[in-house]
Amino acid sequence: MGRHLSVMPPEFNPNRVRENVETAKRWVRQGEWTPAQLRTIESRLGAMEAAEGRLRNARQTL
Repeated sequence: MGRHLSVMPPEFNPNRVRENVETAKRWVRQGEWTPAQLRTIESRLGAMEAAEGRLRNARQTL
């Protein structure tokens, strides 16, 4: 998603997607996740996939 965002205008930030991507990147670098973080990731997976699809579609229209 970071690559998608890099080609979008800086003001493009539907549903705080930029902040969510940065949070996800920090968690990946962290390595070992807590059970609470895993539950959060699982509960947001569908929304993240939908956001990635919207970013892909938006990029194709530019």
